[in-house]
Amino acid sequence: MTRTQEGKQWHRANNKNYREGRPKRVLNDKYKHALELMETNSMREVERKTGISLSTLKRIKKQAKEEQLLSEK
Repeated sequence: MTRTQEGKQWHRANNKNYREGRPKRVLNDKYKHALELMETNSMREVERKTGISLSTLKRIKKQAKEEQLLSEK
């Protein structure tokens, strides 16, 4: 077992909040504003107004949807 794997194993056993992988992106004010604009505008219009790419708009829309579903439970 490599040194890295030993460290991960130790953290899994000793840290209840341990999680591997990239941290989730936090929805900042710019993204929240874009979500509000998406309610009344198309994604292309929001892209032009905010300068946020379409792929990012789709990702933050999906993330916001998932977070709302989690908060309802």
